[in-house]
Formats: sequence, structure tokens, C-alpha cells
Amino acid sequence: MTYDLVIKNAKVVDGSGMPAYAADVAVQAGRIAEIGRVTDSGRKTIDAAGRVVAPGFIDHHTHLDAHLLWDSSALPSPEHGVTTVITGNCGLSLMPARPGDGSALIGTFVRVEGIPRHILETIEWRWSTVAEYFGALEPGLGVNVASMIGHNALRQYVMGDDATEREATPGEIEAMKDLLRQGIADGAMGYTINRNLGHFRDDGKPLPSRMAGDDEMLGLASVLSEFNTAVVQHSNMGAHTLDDIDWFARLGRASGRPVLWSSVNWLAKRPDFHREQLEYVDSYIREGLRLYGNTNIHLGRIKDPEAIAEIIRHPYTNVGMSDAGAHVDRTGSQGIATELLGYWVREKELVSLEQAVNVLTFKVASIFGFKDRGLVWRDWAADLVIFDPETIGAEESVKAGDYPGGFERLVQHASGIDYTIVNGEVLIDHGQHTGARSGQVMRNSWAEAHREGVAA
Repeated sequence: MTYDLVIKNAKVVDGSGMPAYAADVAVQAGRIAEIGRVTDSGRKTIDAAGRVVAPGFIDHHTHLDAHLLWDSSALPSPEHGVTTVITGNCGLSLMPARPGDGSALIGTFVRVEGIPRHILETIEWRWSTVAEYFGALEPGLGVNVASMIGHNALRQYVMGDDATEREATPGEIEAMKDLLRQGIADGAMGYTINRNLGHFRDDGKPLPSRMAGDDEMLGLASVLSEFNTAVVQHSNMGAHTLDDIDWFARLGRASGRPVLWSSVNWLAKRPDFHREQLEYVDSYIREGLRLYGNTNIHLGRIKDPEAIAEIIRHPYTNVGMSDAGAHVDRTGSQGIATELLGYWVREKELVSLEQAVNVLTFKVASIFGFKDRGLVWRDWAADLVIFDPETIGAEESVKAGDYPGGFERLVQHASGIDYTIVNGEVLIDHGQHTGARSGQVMRNSWAEAHREGVAA
């Protein structure tokens, strides 16, 4: 037969953490059809001699909610091998939204994301529900997109102007739970909370989620237990204390789901604190809770490489936090994956290639419950990246006037990525966007099962 795509002579790092091996990979109808010695031809053939073939990278902590509405390929993220982005982090999402909520929701993004209001006001609000937002995104996506529901949007929808002023009443909490319940049924990948004391709307008022009481947040988290799907993501509460982890454990008990907490990083003033955090969380892991410390590894600024290698290797951490789509006026940080592979793997030799690919792919897919992503396995989705392990890396940030109205943001390009392939189609070819539109909206496992008419 003739395959859609054949990749020859590759070094396959399959995402499992197991040793790399030599093989060809064939792709048909958006899925991996064969791995091994492929003798049939392909409509397109790539000679990957000297190159690594890995699962496409999953950027689990982005703020691309608005960006995707004017750039459905989330550039430059796929230049770094990213095939799936997850939005709605840190309590910030553009859905659900009542008619007229747009200005208030934009206000939650302006200061935190570093995008001027006049840029965000170019958004054409064509949705109210999570399902309608997905419908607005889905046609023509370049990358795969999963999205979580931000607590700020739930509060704004139910409480209006009071969302920034006070705690919710029991009746309002129940209304938010109903709203979240519908959003999870529509396919949202989780519920996200922001209690960062430094985060404000552009009118100077605190983000609505900062006004929520414990009963409200725990009640909303409990909705996920009704579906046995999705995750809770909790942004930084400000000061890092071990007591924070007790709170994350309460969310884990309420939801019965993985909790992604921010953050575990090396701190110059507290160089052993990451070890204390990971030792402290261990008792909750042994209880059966799933608590994963998100970690941000912007590498050139780290004084203790061995400590960061410990964090990357640790089973209770979740490497990423690129914040792609946020802080665009002062940082371009899309290159977490390429920094990891270029700096820690090649230059510092503190993490193996197989370990690094695992934490960027299958580990993330497992936490979020993606059933056929994150591994180079037969019959799984053909989200793939082909890269040169000798040259892969993230370049210095540069200005790009590619936002609406020519607004200049900072972007980070990549080196050493030959191809980024999304659902079997080449999206990035040696740094150039091909115009492919093969991305999909990725829904949680409960919603996917019910869309297929299969009992959950």
C-alpha cells in the first residue's frame, strides 16, 4: 500500500521513557500505522537519518485562549515541537460567558497576560457556553487544543459585578457548580483557580477567584468527581509554604482527580525548599492523592543545575509552565521543550533524552487523561516531532508585530526542529508554517465517550 507519510531511518524515542531504538514510522489517516521496517512507499517520505522521532510535545500551561482566535496555529509554539496546547490556566478563561460579560473577562486577562485591552477587544464573541467556544475554535485549528474552565469566568457569569467584591452565597455556589457541570459535560479538561495576591483586573480590582471562600472552591472541585475525568489546576498563592500543600490535598480529596499546583522550583534564597516540598507531598501521594507540582525551568537563570535535574526527574512534578500567550509584552517563553532538550539533555547531560521526552509527552498525557496521545505507538494519533538532538534549542526572544493592529510582542523561535506533525499532517517544515489545519479540539474522556455514544 501507499501510506500518507513514511519516516525512514529514525531514532524513535517513543515517550514511554524506555530506551530509544531504530525504526521507520508510517502514518495513515492521521494515525500511526506501522513502526519498524516499513517497505511500502509514502505519498510523502522523510529521511530522518541522524534525527529523533518523538511524540509531539504537550504544552500544558498556556494562556493562548485569545491568541488562538486570531492565530489558530499558536505560533511560534509548534516551531518548538508542540502539537497540543492546554488553555484556561490560572483561573483565566473566556468561557462560559453571558452576553455582555466580555469586557469583564477581558479585564482579567489584560494585566496578567500583558496584552493591551484594545487588542483583546478585537475578539468577536460568538459563544456563551464551553461547547460554543470549542465550536468557534475548531474550524481550521493548526494545533490540538484542550481547554479548562477558569474560576473567574464562573464567578462573573453567576455573580456579575459582585464577583470581585465578596464571597458567594450557597445559592450562587450551586449555580456555579451547575455551570461547571455543564462545561465538563461539554468537554472542558478541568477547573482552574487563581489565588495569586499579585493578580488584578485592569480596573485595579482583584481577580474574582481571589474573593472565593474554601467552601466554594472545594464545592466546585467536587463536580469533577461526578464525571471521573479532568483535573484541578491551582495557581500560585503568593508566598511558598508547606501549608499550601495541605490545601492542594483538600482539593484532591474533594475532586478525586489530579491536582496541578504551582509551583515547585529552585529558589535562590531557599535552595532546599523544593526538596522539602516534594518530601512533604509524599505522604499525600501515599494516601492515594495525585498532586503534581508544576515547574517552570527557564534554564539560563538557574544557579544549581543538579537541583533542577532533581525536579525534572521527580515523579510528582509536571514540567512545563511556558505561559505561552501571557506576559507577551515582556517575555517570549514558548521554548520550554527545546530548552529542556538542548540545555539539560545535550549541554548539561543531567537528564536523559528518554526521560526528557517522557515528561514532555506521555507523562502529561497521562495526568490529563488523553487516551491516544503522548506515545509513538501503533494506532495512536500521529502527533510527531522530528528533531536534530545535536542542534535542538530555544533561541533568544525577539520582537514580532504579529498581533492584531501590528502590536509587538516577544516571541522565541527554535533551532533543530525539522518537522512538527499534527494528526498526520506536517504543520512546521524546518521552521516554516505549511498552512496545514489538522488540529483538533481535545475533550475530556467523559465527553469523548458520550460523543461516541459509548457508556462512560
